[in-house]
Amino acid sequence: MAIYTNYGRYLKAKLFKEAIESQGAAYMLLGLGNPQWDVSGSNQSITIAPYNTSIISQADAEHNQLYDSHVCSYFLKPGEGARSALANGVVNTGSAEGKYLNKVKNLVAPFPCIWTGDSETGVPLTFGSVTVNQNDYQNAYVMYDDNQYKIRKMDNEGVVISEKVIEIPADDSIEKQYFAEMLLRGSSIVGANALPGNIYPVGLLGAVKCSISFVKDIGFGENNHYTGDISQFWYGDRYWEIVNPDESDLDNYIEDSEDSDGTQNIYPHHLVFTATVNPRTLYPILNIDKSIVPRQIAIYTKTNNSDTPLPICYRANEYYFNFGQFDKVPSDDPVYADKLLNFTLPCTIDTMQYPNDPNRFRFVLNDYIRGQVRDDRSVDRFGYVIGF
Repeated sequence: MAIYTNYGRYLKAKLFKEAIESQGAAYMLLGLGNPQWDVSGSNQSITIAPYNTSIISQADAEHNQLYDSHVCSYFLKPGEGARSALANGVVNTGSAEGKYLNKVKNLVAPFPCIWTGDSETGVPLTFGSVTVNQNDYQNAYVMYDDNQYKIRKMDNEGVVISEKVIEIPADDSIEKQYFAEMLLRGSSIVGANALPGNIYPVGLLGAVKCSISFVKDIGFGENNHYTGDISQFWYGDRYWEIVNPDESDLDNYIEDSEDSDGTQNIYPHHLVFTATVNPRTLYPILNIDKSIVPRQIAIYTKTNNSDTPLPICYRANEYYFNFGQFDKVPSDDPVYADKLLNFTLPCTIDTMQYPNDPNRFRFVLNDYIRGQVRDDRSVDRFGYVIGF
């Protein structure tokens, strides 16, 4: 097995960065994940993010650190209810979505996802006089109608069994975060601005364009080279610094380790992907937007084959996000043509064909994080360092 040189590692990072920026952009997709990860006493601990779907259900927690018996992937379709692709860590091959997920299970991780609790119903979520159990969360959504917020609950067949007016939960409550996601879901499938024929991925919060920069490791502990400069930041267990290597002449970037502190004696081979979420980026109403809190993150690359710049953000309730749940999207319908975003790999399953879309998104990274509700004027920045 060959071993890359330090320059070879830098070259891999450089070519990867140039390929993305010259052909399109990188996007960070945001998912609800599991808000219970941040609730003390919920007995629901954040898990390790898998690199593909098949690893999730192999063996048990004792033998597999990626084992997850609570992760689920659902798609909500009006009149049919929540269609399962992945339930409690097991792919549902009896559904169209499950067949697609089964096809690509060794290549990508499931996104977006929600999580069930340990009990039969999970944690109860209270919205005034209405209770939605964590394990049935996929069967409920919120809609704004007649200047009121209404929560609608369905049975497993998609039949509406209740509809009640509710108040917006308090900002500091975990219910407010669930409420925000259910409102995104509801506004996408019902109401005046709904997307016709949409099948909504439960837990989806939107997609934000990323910037990509070279970074170098500047150490940790007492021996770090952190000075508080705006280009420096803490990530993982150490400090990093954003740099712009100039390789036109070796001396323009590489310092002589005998005459300097030696912090810049090789070209960098790490990249940081950063997404900035400003107020009203994900939803136009600030009181809702600030409670849209991601805990599942995915990075995708996207090629741009048009002369129009790619959007800064794709709002979850304004586009059709296809993760394999759309099997018969009418390609000649201009509504879909302008709004359809494909995150699928090209393949054929039975009579269903997932197209080789030259503009599709390509999955790179999947991770879980802890979340926090934003203040009215605060900005969220999410970043990932990738090494080569």
